[in-house]
Amino acid sequence: MKISRVWLQTYFAKPLPKTEELTNGLTMHAFEIDGVSKFQNDDILDVKVLPNRAHDCLSYYGIAKEVSTIFEIPLDKKLLEGEIRKLPESNEFSVKIETKNVKRFKAVNIHGVKVSPSPQWLKTRIEAMGGKSINNIVDITNFVMFELGQPMHAFDADKLTKKGGLSFIIRESREGEKITTLDGVERTLTEGAILITDGETDGKNMLGIAGIKGGAAAEITEKTENIILEAATFDAPTIRKQAKLLNIRTDASIRFENDLAPELPTYAIDYAVKIIEELAKGENFRVEGEFDYFPLKKNVYRLGVSVGEINSILGITLEETEVEKILKRLNFPYDKIKNPLQYIVEESKEYIGAPYVLGASISSDAPHKFDCSSFTSFLYLTAGIAIPRVSVDQYVCGEKIDEKDAIPGDLVFSNTGEKHIWFETHEFMKGTKVREGVDHVGVYLGNDEVIHSNGGSGNVLKEKLSESNRFKNIVGFRRFVKTDEVRLMVSVPFERLDLRIKEDLIEEIGRIYGLEHIPALLPEPLGREPEVNREFFDAQKIREVLVSEGYSEVYTYALVSRGEVEIENPLASDKNFMRANLSDGIKKSLELNSKNAPLLGLNEIRIFEIGNIFGKNKEETYVCLGSILKGKVNVEEFSLAAAYEKYGHKEIEKCKPKENVKYSPISPYPFALRDIAIFVPSNTSSNEVEKVIRENAGEYLVRLDLFDKFEKEEKISYAFHLVFQSLERTLTENELNDSMTKVTAKINSLGWTVR
Repeated sequence: MKISRVWLQTYFAKPLPKTEELTNGLTMHAFEIDGVSKFQNDDILDVKVLPNRAHDCLSYYGIAKEVSTIFEIPLDKKLLEGEIRKLPESNEFSVKIETKNVKRFKAVNIHGVKVSPSPQWLKTRIEAMGGKSINNIVDITNFVMFELGQPMHAFDADKLTKKGGLSFIIRESREGEKITTLDGVERTLTEGAILITDGETDGKNMLGIAGIKGGAAAEITEKTENIILEAATFDAPTIRKQAKLLNIRTDASIRFENDLAPELPTYAIDYAVKIIEELAKGENFRVEGEFDYFPLKKNVYRLGVSVGEINSILGITLEETEVEKILKRLNFPYDKIKNPLQYIVEESKEYIGAPYVLGASISSDAPHKFDCSSFTSFLYLTAGIAIPRVSVDQYVCGEKIDEKDAIPGDLVFSNTGEKHIWFETHEFMKGTKVREGVDHVGVYLGNDEVIHSNGGSGNVLKEKLSESNRFKNIVGFRRFVKTDEVRLMVSVPFERLDLRIKEDLIEEIGRIYGLEHIPALLPEPLGREPEVNREFFDAQKIREVLVSEGYSEVYTYALVSRGEVEIENPLASDKNFMRANLSDGIKKSLELNSKNAPLLGLNEIRIFEIGNIFGKNKEETYVCLGSILKGKVNVEEFSLAAAYEKYGHKEIEKCKPKENVKYSPISPYPFALRDIAIFVPSNTSSNEVEKVIRENAGEYLVRLDLFDKFEKEEKISYAFHLVFQSLERTLTENELNDSMTKVTAKINSLGWTVR
């Protein structure tokens, strides 16, 4: 995201650090800076916001909070705090939601706006982001999006049909429907796009593709006087999919496809209305009322962590006061839980009488209603300890303890014998079998007492464990807290959707502390010798022996045309079986390598493979050796154990690394082989002849090998292999003949003779 330094400064009373210091601080503690450019008298930082922070930091407010935390500069402008203007429900405007892919839809009906060019400061803000100023209303919606990260849209209310009032229908598109967007392009929709439509036309008049691009039907112009201002949150995968299908990528779709907090529209609407009242207030300006669809309101998300957990994961030794200082810098509210188990016991009694509702949600129903496992999960969460949601998952997750060792705050589980007994885990280590079955859980209070959310009585109650109908068949006790260490219970700001487990919070603390301050330390010794992976050890030992003896390792296909194990969905018709041996692949590899032997300058070939073969009921590791020595092909295959017996016990000399080794690319084009034999005087060395050939054979000679020599009548005959190859193309016969002609001519000019 582009960030104007001048714009960013509006969030602080204190001057920002110099641009270089600002970029360094952000890079070390938050985001990389891809570059800095100039716009008028302003520095524009190109901040690389990754998807995990797109929900809050594709905004000036998000970046300003990061700067405030990193440099410990107090924020002067706090857009997500303070009082929100309360508006009455609209009497003139309504919305009907016909898709589950809308999380929040908030809109206000505003009369008497005056559309005009934006003031210069607003134009400059929009242009600094690479945009174009359109008019004050449209610019305000874009400005608020850049400020808060919440896209918005304004509709001309007078362009809507007014049969029984003003209304929207939010629905999903049907295959082949068409809409003309604000850029004047008619677009054909696939099924499933979220559409904002004119409700008074039964949704036929489409006003915009929600989360992606507005429609031309209700476009804001200089004649607009009354508007519907909307801010919403939608299902992120749906926006991502539809934007890709439509080949549209807008500032809005980028933000929506990375998910946004459903609380954000409230602040965006309030902020935008204030600015509209300042910059676009006409003679009869008034905010008539609002519509707000928010079906699933959630509690503040809370995470608990101890200083011991922080230090253990980060490998540092922070003190509690240091951790608290970092949390304050992050502006994360927190409580301190000094004795978690005792806290759970005392807190549990506060909810006696709360109604039982099967499937009650921790995030939205608690603390007003519970089922048995949401009750225990919620209580532990209030003490800063995350445990699974479902009773059987809690049972498997916790540390097993005997009843005689149970202390207040531990959990007790039972099998009530009713219909819905869990015999395997639901989410935690999903599918783990629980033979005894679990369907109920409560908090053990000691002295034969238990507190639990009881479906039988319909509420949370405390009773004698030995007298409870729900605990007639106790299957076990479990413990989740092993120390009395103080836990810090953090209330996560609603916009921080990335903080969902304690490890997220620890990572957050670590980056503000400074990853550069975390020492690189080896882990503590185990105190015992690690077990040797015998198969890996044997294979590595065999590999070292064979390489030392001149073998090269190869990898051949495990998918073949015949074998014992057939593949259900083969990749190709000749790869529909798993291999039953390694030898077939080694033979093919020998054949291929023998064809390239002249290019490689090899008189013999030695290769091996270590890999798995597949029988009907087994999979085993085998070793296969292949060689071509003096023209004879030899292939041997062994089980790994047999190969180790034969090769693994030898003393291996370490190969000395070759010096001055240079990389040469392999040509994809075929090589050509030519031979030449030359008679020269007996006092002529092979090196002299080789030099003449190299100097005259041309640029495509890649290898020259002496393969024969004999003396006759005071002359010596030298015979050479010449290998020609190009990196760019296949050489022609004429080019090869040319090279050989030049070599022959030079040899003849020296008084030597080509045989």
